[in-house]
Amino acid sequence: MNKIINILRFINGRRCAVCGCAIDLMNEIELCSLCYSGWLRECEEVSLNPVSDIKNQMSLIYLTYYRINRDTPSKSMILALKRHNSRDIYNFLAFNLAETLKKHYHQIPRNTIIINVPRSRKAIIKYGFDQAALLAHSVSDMMNLDYFNVLSYKSGRRLIQQKKLTLEDRRLNALNAYYIKKKNIIKFYGKRCILIDDVYTTGATLAACAKLLTDNGAKNVDCAVIAKTVKS
Repeated sequence: MNKIINILRFINGRRCAVCGCAIDLMNEIELCSLCYSGWLRECEEVSLNPVSDIKNQMSLIYLTYYRINRDTPSKSMILALKRHNSRDIYNFLAFNLAETLKKHYHQIPRNTIIINVPRSRKAIIKYGFDQAALLAHSVSDMMNLDYFNVLSYKSGRRLIQQKKLTLEDRRLNALNAYYIKKKNIIKFYGKRCILIDDVYTTGATLAACAKLLTDNGAKNVDCAVIAKTVKS
């Protein structure tokens, strides 16, 4: 499959994952020099140390900011990650997230596994894939860790978009949105978990999923995302 993709790239030319301009076939990075420079500037604003989310009682590791009111390379890639099954984009973002996690941990704790926040069934039907699962699977491969898809989005419930809710309603909605199949508990019981998602907004979804894991026997849960939402 990779050979076919490379042949098609050679025929059609490679394009920047952000702006779509042509890039050199030998370029190892999936971004043009201008967009890559913008990405680096965004990431430089964020410390590699985890952020303590006191309200949700969890640690959070992220690469950059998701700026609601600005067009930035990271925002463009995240929107493309959510809407299009782009191998180039999620591999690029997964590589950067994996490298950041390696720097944070120095030495990966024993019995660490990768888990993702599940996408809603409605969104999967609409777009055809789960972007956080793709991201988490790539991160697990790059970190040589086991990946398990143990969290599920409850079917049969009315989907309420988090962005339309108040902070407290987001928390309650998230707590009622996910579940773990009993047969999956053995996969993470007594283990350290790195919970992957694409964007952190209020932390309600990550906190709900982390609580589910710890309530069912996970030793520890750290949360890692590509970007933290800011209004500026």
